[in-house]
Amino acid sequence: MARTERSLQRYVEQWNVVDKVRRAIADGSLEAILTRSPYRPDLERQAGDDGGRKAADAP
Repeated sequence: MARTERSLQRYVEQWNVVDKVRRAIADGSLEAILTRSPYRPDLERQAGDDGGRKAADAP
């Protein structure tokens, strides 16, 4: 998403990403948000927990 570390930091600060994630964890909506994310299959694969799915099989 961001080309440089500086632009990523600015994005995180300006869009208040940390607080949004904390609220999603607190209200239980984080899992639903991540399930809809097009990036989640790649993150699971990187973590070694893709359950044998291919990107096309992801929700």
